[in-house]
Amino acid sequence: MNTSCEWVPRKKGAPSKLFIDLMQITENREKAKELYSLVSLPEVQEALGLNRKDLLGEPVVDEILEKVGNPRTFLGDKAYRRYVEKKENLSRAYNDFSTAYTKAKELINTYQDYAFSVLPEGNSFRIVMDDKATGLKGMRNTVFNGELQNHLLSILRSLGFDVKEGSTVGNSNRFSPLTAKKNAEGLQEVISIARGQKGEEAFPEEFAHVMIEGLQRHPLVRRLLDTLTDESVQAVLGEDYERYKKLYKGNEEMLRKEAAGKVLAQSILEKSSMPLTERIYSISMDRLSRLDRRRIAEAVTAAQAA
Repeated sequence: MNTSCEWVPRKKGAPSKLFIDLMQITENREKAKELYSLVSLPEVQEALGLNRKDLLGEPVVDEILEKVGNPRTFLGDKAYRRYVEKKENLSRAYNDFSTAYTKAKELINTYQDYAFSVLPEGNSFRIVMDDKATGLKGMRNTVFNGELQNHLLSILRSLGFDVKEGSTVGNSNRFSPLTAKKNAEGLQEVISIARGQKGEEAFPEEFAHVMIEGLQRHPLVRRLLDTLTDESVQAVLGEDYERYKKLYKGNEEMLRKEAAGKVLAQSILEKSSMPLTERIYSISMDRLSRLDRRRIAEAVTAAQAA
């Protein structure tokens, strides 16, 4: 709020930063005057235990709100939400779900009157703040996806799959935290196939991409990636090539991995395996056969209880 043409109390010959901060938060001059008068009283500062002072010798807003007891009541709901949004930089875009989720968990624990959810926005993620009643479902979904994703990644990494979350929101073929429940169900299907309980026709295509991504440092996967020229990548991806090229911003390694995942999936589902894809598939399924479906079910239960 522009206060340049309005009266502002002065301290040591300079405009009061405390008053200006209160004006910006409340967007209400009378409310700012009321709060400023209150917290300027020495007995109030002593009662609240305010120790931090700005360069003009006045209390700072952050400490006032930390010690006032109920800052939402003190400022009013709208003003307090503006304060939280600005202080916690909720306009920030996050490149990956995990970083956004870690921050959202911190906010959930700090501001318990509100709900915080992680939502996709373009090719990034952002944290959305809502009233508890309005945003509770979204917050629970965020926590479930975040916790289940962490469990699944931990399980796969314990088997030697260096799987990372799907950092590109638009790519459904990555192990995306936005589809954590689907990831868990797909992983259970793959375990059943690896243990001979189901046929390969039940193989979820997206898990071919998980295998390529998770074993990308393995010599066999590197050999498969090295065989894929730009021309062969275009041939494999077909009419989707331009979409993936835009999605991956022309990154050739990511385009090759996308194509390699499709080649592996086709070789499994169409039973047209070549020796290289057969060996990659065999290595992957040997590792996955060590898992029990119950471990995935336990991960889902733990995420639901979080």
